[in-house]
Amino acid sequence: MPRRERNKTPGRAHSGFFSPAGPRILAHRGFALAAPENTLLAFDHAMLLGVDYLETDVHASADAEAMLSHDPGLLRLTGQDIPLRQRTAAQLREIDLGQGQGYASLADALHAFPQARFNIDVKSADAIAGTIRAVREAFGTGITQVAVFDTAFFTTLPEIAQTYAIPHTLAQKNA
Repeated sequence: MPRRERNKTPGRAHSGFFSPAGPRILAHRGFALAAPENTLLAFDHAMLLGVDYLETDVHASADAEAMLSHDPGLLRLTGQDIPLRQRTAAQLREIDLGQGQGYASLADALHAFPQARFNIDVKSADAIAGTIRAVREAFGTGITQVAVFDTAFFTTLPEIAQTYAIPHTLAQKNA
């Protein structure tokens, strides 16, 4: 998938995650009605519809890369009862999810859609470091929100954010 240019709208790139004023449309797992969920094709479809916010979920691969997946395993999408963390990023990219798509890493998505604003739901503690690393390498402190919903992650998140020099990591927990 070709790399897209960053949005050139004056003031927008540095105006914050929630700017300009709403309404805001988030594409949950991309436009999964037209392509397999959480794939680069699903995100491309969403962007073509004019969506600026992409919501995705991440779990860690065996080689600690943050991979786009709502589920911790392959069962629902592939029929294989295997945890994601037991496959490397390269192996996961080769799994057929349909329409020529395999699992993508968070880094793949951030580089493919630099104009998009991402809401990243970190689904497992072992994916936090890979998530922060991918965000830092793609944008520095760009327009990305990282959300975690398990209170156990909060002891790890500040240390990792400091390690990768992320000044603004948004963490949310269940209300």
